[in-house]
Amino acid sequence: MKATTPKFLAVTSFVAALTLLAGCSSGDSAEPAESPDAAPVADWQEGAPAEWAEILEKGQAEGEVVLDSSPELQQSDFAARFEADTGIKIVSAAGESSARYTAMEQEAQANQLSIDVSLGGGTELGMIDQGLLQDIKAQMILPNVTDPDNWVGGDGPTWMDDEGKYMLRSSNYVFGWAIVNSDTFDAEEFDSWDDLLDPKYKGKIATYDPLSGPGQAVSAFFYDALGEEFVEDLYVGQELVPTTDRRQLIEWVARGTYDIALGGTQAELERFAREGLPVTGVMPREGIGQYTGGSGVLKQPLNANGSLTPHPNAAQVFINWFASTAGQQAYGDAMLEVTTRNDVDLSKIPDYVKPEEDREYIDTYEEHWYTVVRNEVAAELRTMLE
Repeated sequence: MKATTPKFLAVTSFVAALTLLAGCSSGDSAEPAESPDAAPVADWQEGAPAEWAEILEKGQAEGEVVLDSSPELQQSDFAARFEADTGIKIVSAAGESSARYTAMEQEAQANQLSIDVSLGGGTELGMIDQGLLQDIKAQMILPNVTDPDNWVGGDGPTWMDDEGKYMLRSSNYVFGWAIVNSDTFDAEEFDSWDDLLDPKYKGKIATYDPLSGPGQAVSAFFYDALGEEFVEDLYVGQELVPTTDRRQLIEWVARGTYDIALGGTQAELERFAREGLPVTGVMPREGIGQYTGGSGVLKQPLNANGSLTPHPNAAQVFINWFASTAGQQAYGDAMLEVTTRNDVDLSKIPDYVKPEEDREYIDTYEEHWYTVVRNEVAAELRTMLE
């Protein structure tokens, strides 16, 4: 159905709201939540080659590894678990999360890297052709990491980049679900994505900024899977209300300010659920879904002149630990993302992010989709929404 509200008025109010909210809120503002208990895992260093002891010793002498990661991960016990396993501290990269990719690329081009390793999405794919990412596959030397039988499919680690050595994709899970208030929203009546276009939801759906971060992941998926008309009817016709504050997005639904929200993360959502608030993620009974790698793509920058990051040995320890059973258990417990390993306990992962056998999915973390389709869709969305 087409919106009766003039497009100019709807788009103007959308952008005005986003501008106002961006000025008074931040996606990094969520308060730390209670961390989940660590699950017991096997010795992740078992069978290590002879050179590992020297790498670990040098990494401990360096003392720290500078990690670029999401606010949710920084607020968890992930860093404490890494330090307990390795004796090396994690120092979170400075600056707003939305600006750190640009800063890392600029630092690498200027041969002044301050970040050792980065966990996030696939934006850094563009750094490969510039020679600004290190080969991390060559640094993965522990048997727990290199044994292909420890990974889903039995073919070894999953990679986001086509060359299969620069960007480790440690997660593969369902994203794009709607956040609803379980006291007022009947999931059994959510039949298809078209239900979001019901007039009763006009002005009652919130979204993370559809031109950035998790909000863009949802809007680009909708555009590719359901078409331009659906996206315009939804974002413009239904007068979606944007925010750049991840916590606020979910709080709006929990407190009944809005009926539905799009673009929230499960780590933030489950914090509210643990506090007893009636929020959950739901997929329509029928309809295509979206696979994502979330914030679990590991990469390591490289200075343009070939010089290494500030703490190269600590970085290699982190790479091996993160890809191991222990690291993936710690990451999965913190971020609630489904790992691409097959030996990690997934009992803490909510059902709405786990793939369903009878549903079709678009893989939005495949290199071509992320670098070509996503960019083409982004250009169309900007024309539509700005």
